[in-house]
Amino acid sequence: VLSMDVGYTSRVQCGAALAQVYPGTMLEVSIDELHQLARNIFWGHVRQRLMDACIPARIALQLLCLHAALAVRDGEAARAYAKQVASLYDLVDGCVQRQTPWSFPGLKEYLEVWNKLPPGTPPFDAADTPQLSWWPDPMLMRAKTPEESDGHYWPCVPLKDRACFPAGEDNIYTSCELCCDPGKGPTGDAACFGGEWTFDRCCHT
Repeated sequence: VLSMDVGYTSRVQCGAALAQVYPGTMLEVSIDELHQLARNIFWGHVRQRLMDACIPARIALQLLCLHAALAVRDGEAARAYAKQVASLYDLVDGCVQRQTPWSFPGLKEYLEVWNKLPPGTPPFDAADTPQLSWWPDPMLMRAKTPEESDGHYWPCVPLKDRACFPAGEDNIYTSCELCCDPGKGPTGDAACFGGEWTFDRCCHT
């Protein structure tokens, strides 16, 4: 099992035995349940459950685990994560670019590389790692603009100062989404800021 620091309050565990759970949790990924929710997304409470699952973020974490497995030549784990990423990406392929802040340029084509590997392919060696790695266009791996996505989160992506919004906090006043929201006013939600913690320090404008 691999352990990575990805900005959570605890380290994310990765490994073949953990590929069926959401990274950072012990909740098992149920593709059937997610498809059922997607078919009923017009219901408010169903839409909220899907938002809470935050599938694009789970895809990003699984991609990190996939590449961590590649780095240590764990073919079983890498293949397991590639399979899970492909299943989840099918759910969001039609909306992830326009409705979320997440960028996955060329991911669908990358997943096809894994899909074309013959079943039972033996563990690969270091020479295979570049061919089995995702190489997105670096010019597209950036924060989305308001013109590119309805869910761009431009005041928050990337975080201007991580100290303003510590990972894992439950207090709504340590939420960049709420505090830097331009809908609250030209300087966000005033209740979030005071002293050294200012809108200019914490939010993009």
